[in-house]
Amino acid sequence: MRVLGATTLSVLALCCASAASEPTIVVEGNRRTDAQAIREHFHASSGTLLAPATIDSALKELYETGLFEDVKIVRFGTRLIVTVVEAPLIERLRFEGNKQIKDKDLAKEIGLKPRGPMTKAAVREDVARIIEIYHRNSRYQVEVTPNTIARGEGRVDLVFEIREGAKTGVKRIAFFGNREFAESRLKGVIKTTESGWFGFLKSSDVYDADRIEADADLLRRFYVKNGFADAHVSAAAAYDPAHQGFTLTFAIDEGARYRLGTIEIDSRIVALDGSSLRNVVHLAQGDIFDGEAVGKTADAITVAAGKHGFPFVDVRPHANRDSAANIINVVFTLDDGRTPSVRSSIGSSLIWDSPFGALRVDYAYPISKASIDVAQRLHFGVGAF
Repeated sequence: MRVLGATTLSVLALCCASAASEPTIVVEGNRRTDAQAIREHFHASSGTLLAPATIDSALKELYETGLFEDVKIVRFGTRLIVTVVEAPLIERLRFEGNKQIKDKDLAKEIGLKPRGPMTKAAVREDVARIIEIYHRNSRYQVEVTPNTIARGEGRVDLVFEIREGAKTGVKRIAFFGNREFAESRLKGVIKTTESGWFGFLKSSDVYDADRIEADADLLRRFYVKNGFADAHVSAAAAYDPAHQGFTLTFAIDEGARYRLGTIEIDSRIVALDGSSLRNVVHLAQGDIFDGEAVGKTADAITVAAGKHGFPFVDVRPHANRDSAANIINVVFTLDDGRTPSVRSSIGSSLIWDSPFGALRVDYAYPISKASIDVAQRLHFGVGAF
């Protein structure tokens, strides 16, 4: 009896030792991924292992690896059972149906790669990327269908079937806020045109986001040239799936129309009389203000001053608005770029006696400077005080 009792106790002791040494996290379903690598995503001691926050964090990390198509974590007493479904590996990755964009350009943009894992979420993301690439190339009717071909042993071929569709046209161009100029006049200013019967003969009716932004700038410059110095133009595009094309809308805030007031030449060069340069000024009081014309006049005065022996003259036009009368007075100020002038500025400095030595940051705002000066407002320095 004593022998039997001793044997029974030994068996129980072995069972308890076996239970104590059994891993707290049990991994199932893994074929390529090491079980210990999966356990390491829990980052927790045995005391916090069963905390919901720890489990949620580990579940998120496991999905973010991109190695698993599915992960389930179940509590079983004091243990966690982690069951994984490994994502298949991509044997080959191909594109079919793409003529306008090369394979290498598409492959460079997507996240999935040959010999890497493939999850459904990653495939959806890459389909969206391919569609975005075609949108950037003005093809909004593109369709992308992913297909897989099983190759055995957890490997697949991934094929993106692409129907590119035709380039997406601009079906309508609309203007809002324009009071002074008709739509027909404004359409003649921009480069984009509406799709029509002879659209195949041109490319200006194809949706192009960069060109539309340039069109908005052309409209703004057109308004400024015609006296609307405060004009603001914004562009918006909306795709209409029913008509398979875009509607462009240009919103215009014309502001007031200005005319020229007084026009003066203020020469600060003693030997150069500003009145001697009036013959190159073809602006007249009462004319519609034109910013480009003012700039060209400044260039003409610069050339004329050079002929008078001042090749380094600095001509700066100043426009002073009188909003009440809707006029802009223009003064052309002449300075000799070689003439030394008084420089002055205001600012502050911050000095830190760091372990690496004195670090200094200076900020200054120029109050007066010569025309040839280049302002440097922010400066960093290292050294002694």
